Amino acid sequence: MGWDVVTLSARKMGVLTKTSSELSEDSVINLGDTLAREIAYAFANKEDDCGFNGDGTSTYGGITGLKNAVGAAGIVTAATNSDTVAEIVASEVAATMGKLPRYAWTPNVGWYCSQFVWANMMQRLAIAAGGATVSEVVNGVPQNKFYGYPVRITQVTPTTDAASQIIAYFGDLSLAAQFGSRRGVSIAMATQHDTDFAKDLISWRGRDGFERVEATGLGSGSESGSVF
Repeated sequence: MGWDVVTLSARKMGVLTKTSSELSEDSVINLGDTLAREIAYAFANKEDDCGFNGDGTSTYGGITGLKNAVGAAGIVTAATNSDTVAEIVASEVAATMGKLPRYAWTPNVGWYCSQFVWANMMQRLAIAAGGATVSEVVNGVPQNKFYGYPVRITQVTPTTDAASQIIAYFGDLSLAAQFGSRRGVSIAMATQHDTDFAKDLISWRGRDGFERVEATGLGSGSESGSVF
């Protein structure tokens, strides 16, 4: 095990939306709770986007995500005749799992992909292998799994077929990066802005602060890491 000096510098995120006063007054649901849930979802989606797709630019708060940090040795490239999600074969999945270093085989190991990849690659291969009962086909299973490991859906990974893209990740994310949350989600409302006051609008603002730091376990050009 090696150690490095790292820092967590929280990036502030914000969401701003407006509603009419009538919507708040006449709503049969708690509008504040509904907005808080939607704002939290927007933050979670942005955090995922930074964690998986970040390129180090200001768009991603200076964060470098897995797509741009995984070492070349940890990437399994599909064969020319398997260049779409619908054409990936079982041997290529096995090759991906086989690259994971022994130290990274922990209880947290799992797959990370979009619903598109889960349905068109993983479920396709599972059904083709046979052995499913009628109950499993109709009702599914309590938890999405593939080759015995949980499948964690994140819609910021590819949702359509395209050339030269990483369609899924396998490994233990807790060994690859650390996630820091500075203050949690906070919600505020205002009604006194001059323009909004004249239009009888309510402004809602959500704030959050987070940071993600890559560990040294993402591999290199010659060695696989804890996630790829």
